[in-house]
Amino acid sequence: MARLNQTNQSDINFLSRLEQLFDAMATVKEGHIIFTTHGTGTSVSGAALAAITLKPADVTSLPLRDHYPGRADHRGGACL
Repeated sequence: MARLNQTNQSDINFLSRLEQLFDAMATVKEGHIIFTTHGTGTSVSGAALAAITLKPADVTSLPLRDHYPGRADHRGGACL
């Protein structure tokens, strides 16, 4: 793997760049940054995850700019 540098960007922006580059998701658990790939149906430990079905009423979409005035809407994030 080539070296990746974090230059003039926040930690969260750097993690977001890594997520996009590797088609992965990042989270912080117990002081560790964990990356896992999308769509595997398994947890980080390899255990199978149960499937769930979300209905439109289960999801609310809120642009980040509504909560953080002056900041761009990074992903148009969905909140459960």
